[in-house]
Amino acid sequence: MPRPAPICAALCALLAGTAAAQDEAADTTDEAGWGDEGGDEGGDDGWGDGGGFDDLGALPEIEVDPPPPPRNASLTGFLRYDLGLWATRTESRPFAKDRVSLDLNFRYRDDRWRIVAEIHGEYDAAYLADRERFDQPTLDVYEARILSGEQYIATSLDAFEITVGRQIVVWGEGDALSPVDVVNPRDLREPGLADLDDLRLGVLATRVGWFHEGHRVEAMAVHEAYFGERPPPLGEFSPLRAFVLDNELAADLLVDKTLDWHHEQDRFDPAHTQAFLRWSHKGSGLDAALYGAWALDQQGVVKLPPLGALVQDDIELELDHGRYWLAGHSGATTIDAWIVKWELAATLDKAYNTGDPEGGLTPDALGDATAHLISGMVGITWSGLADTTLGLELQAGRFLDRPADLLFPADAPVISARVVRQAMREKLRLLATATVFGATAEHGWLLRAEAMYALSDAGSITAGFVHYGAGDAGEFGPFYGLDEHDRAFLRLRWDFDLY
Repeated sequence: MPRPAPICAALCALLAGTAAAQDEAADTTDEAGWGDEGGDEGGDDGWGDGGGFDDLGALPEIEVDPPPPPRNASLTGFLRYDLGLWATRTESRPFAKDRVSLDLNFRYRDDRWRIVAEIHGEYDAAYLADRERFDQPTLDVYEARILSGEQYIATSLDAFEITVGRQIVVWGEGDALSPVDVVNPRDLREPGLADLDDLRLGVLATRVGWFHEGHRVEAMAVHEAYFGERPPPLGEFSPLRAFVLDNELAADLLVDKTLDWHHEQDRFDPAHTQAFLRWSHKGSGLDAALYGAWALDQQGVVKLPPLGALVQDDIELELDHGRYWLAGHSGATTIDAWIVKWELAATLDKAYNTGDPEGGLTPDALGDATAHLISGMVGITWSGLADTTLGLELQAGRFLDRPADLLFPADAPVISARVVRQAMREKLRLLATATVFGATAEHGWLLRAEAMYALSDAGSITAGFVHYGAGDAGEFGPFYGLDEHDRAFLRLRWDFDLY
C-alpha cells in the first residue's frame, strides 16, 4: 500500500502550480482590458488590445437611419363584401344580400387642430333579381346608398375643445343595452345583423368640452333632426308590414299601393335643435357620469292616415318625433376579473304608440300617449377565463303613469348575453349573442353566432347565422312578423392604407 505522505506532497505541488498559473492569467487579463480600469477602452466585451485580434482593426460603425416622423394626416379605409342567404326561402329567393361596400376615412391632427372625414358607400346586387317584387321605398333604402360617418373639425384651446360637424358621441356604459345613449341616430335597416360599431350614425352638431384632471364637462347642440335609417313600412324587416298586411281588408286596399315614411320634423329646421349636457369623471377603479338632454324622440310615434288617403297610389305614414326631457347617470367599476356597469335614466313627457297589433290600417288602430318612464340597466363582464369574455346586460323600466294599451311596453325587461372567444393566437374570434324582449320572450328574441378568421393583417373572413323569434301571437315587438327571416351570412373584408 502506498504511503500517504508522498501522495499528499505530490498533490500540494500540483495545486501550487495551478494557482501560480491562475495568478499569471489574472495578471494578463487585467492588462488585456478585463480588469476594473479597462471598461472605457473596450474591455467590457473582451475584444481589447491584448486579446490577440489586433490585425482585424477597428470595427466599422453601422449607420442607422432615424425613424420617420409621425404623419399628421392619414387616409385609410376598407372594402367589404356581404353575402346573405335566406334559411327558409331557398325555393323562392335564396339571396337576401349581395352587397359591396367601401369606407374611406381621412384624419389630420397636429398640436391644435383635428380633422375627421368619413364616408360609406354600398351597392346591393340582390335587388336586381325579381326586381318587380320590391316597392320603390325598399329599393331606395337597401339597393344603393351613400352614408356619411363623422365629418368634423376640432380645435384645442388649453383645457377647452370645440368640435363642429357631423359627430358620433357615445353616452353610457352599456354595450348592447343603454337607456341613456340617445345622442345619435341608428342604422336599423337590418336589426341584429349590423355590428355595434356600425349602428351609430353621425349627426350635425356643435360640441364644447372642458377638461380638468379626470373631469370632463361637455355641452352639445345638435342642429339636425336626423332619425337614422329604418326599413320602409312594407320592407322585409319592418314590424309594421305584418301589422298592416295581416288584416285582410288592409291587405286588399294596399295591394298596389306604395307606402313610405314622412318625418313630421324638418331635418334642418333650427326650431328642432336639440341640447345635450354631460359630466363624466374617470378615477382609479370607478367611472361615473351625469347626463341631461332636451331631445327629439329618435323612434317617433306612427300616425296612420285617414281612410280617404288609402285610395291614393302613394301613401305617407307620419312619424312624429316629439320632444322629451332626459336625466341620467351611469357608472362602471372593476372587481378582479369582473367589470360591473350600470345606467339609470328618467325620460319625461315622451310619447308612445298605443293600439292593437291586429287592428290593421284603420285610423283607430294606432294612437299615442305621453308618459314618464324610469329605466335602468345593469351589466357584468367577466374575463377570468383565458381568451374568453362573457357579458350579460339586463334593462327594465317602470312607468310613473303607464298608458293603457301600449303597442309595445317600453318598460318590459330586455336581456342581452354575449360570449367572445379568441383562438389560434387571436386569428380566430368566435362570437355568440342573444337578445330577449320580455320576461318570457313574449315580445321576440334574436340569436346570432359567427366566426371571424384573420387571413392576414389586412384581410378577414366571417361566417355566421342569425335566428329571429317573432314572439307570442298578438304581442308587438321589434321582430314582430319576422317569421321567415333567418339567414346565413358570409363577410369578406380588406383594410388598406392609402396614405
